[in-house]
Amino acid sequence: MVQPSKRSLSAQRRHAMDESDRNSVRSILLTLVLIGFTGLLLILAGLAVAGLDFGGIQKPASSSLSSGCTNCKNTMESIQVDKKQAPQADFSGYLTLVSMNVAGCVPSKMAPEFWTHQNSVEAIKAEIIQHRPDWIALQEVPGGVEVADQVFGPEGYKAVGATYSHADHVVLLVKKEIDATLIPTPSLPVVMAELKFGTETGEEHRLLVASVHLEPFKQGFRKRALQMQTIVTEAKSLPIIIAGDTNMRQTEDGVMEGDLQLLDVWKLAGSNPRTKFTWDTVDHRNDAAEKGEDAGINTLYFNQYYGETTRQYNARYDRIYIHHANHSMELDQDSAPVTFDLIANKPMTSKLDFLSDHFGVVSKLPIKWK
Repeated sequence: MVQPSKRSLSAQRRHAMDESDRNSVRSILLTLVLIGFTGLLLILAGLAVAGLDFGGIQKPASSSLSSGCTNCKNTMESIQVDKKQAPQADFSGYLTLVSMNVAGCVPSKMAPEFWTHQNSVEAIKAEIIQHRPDWIALQEVPGGVEVADQVFGPEGYKAVGATYSHADHVVLLVKKEIDATLIPTPSLPVVMAELKFGTETGEEHRLLVASVHLEPFKQGFRKRALQMQTIVTEAKSLPIIIAGDTNMRQTEDGVMEGDLQLLDVWKLAGSNPRTKFTWDTVDHRNDAAEKGEDAGINTLYFNQYYGETTRQYNARYDRIYIHHANHSMELDQDSAPVTFDLIANKPMTSKLDFLSDHFGVVSKLPIKWK
């Protein structure tokens, strides 16, 4: 047998070594690729668990992914379920509402020259938003839905609808997370909506709310009674909360509470004389001296919204009424009180300058579903 030469053996060894080196390089590269890919997957998984979209937009954290989670086996399934099932608003406690006749957001005749329409808009918005109401009833709104959405949309509210009254628009707004459906009320100065609320037990409850601007003037009492009767009839078997500028006089209380079986929220809250009048153009600047007491600066005012010719009188025009209907909703006054307070009832740049001829009202209602 012929023995290979030393040169050929050396060449074969070099060839084998080169091949071995190439295989080692391939193995190292493959390992690095696998490590890098695995690391990328771990990073993406971490972002998903943290609730971050790949575009950098924060998503609502899944209720099943709490920081103390010990069983995250079905993490992706939980995220998918949460995306499909948007959380429903739960208002089994307090329901807060605000109502105000904004008088077109026109500055008072006693406002300084620098005070503009936009200043009034911003000031009125601040008065309302500080209470974070679940829904808002507005009257005499210039521009209707479009303007209401522009002003309150960035604050987390949506305009459900608007309609004309004898003076500009009536508007109803609700928090964006609340499921609200507009209820048509043709020929009425009313915007009504059905709100749906969830509970911890998974039940769904329905409630109607309405923003109103009823017939004006003392002689309009018969038409106001008819308008309220129609609203109650339209509500059918559902409970309804009615808020707004009702233009009612005290003599109409009997019809509202007796004939229509409506609950007056101001009275439910204790009939506080300090919150009774939502229209008060009486000169109060000398009240403290007449009563021989220190009334404080905020009570020494005179709402001369219409200037020096403003007629002096007070009235309880702006009201909140509740009709229980099928009693699926009750006021749980055993656990918490009903509240009724005034807003925008303090002077602005002087003791004569106010945001509107009306004060606004804010109420907290302790809701119990049955």
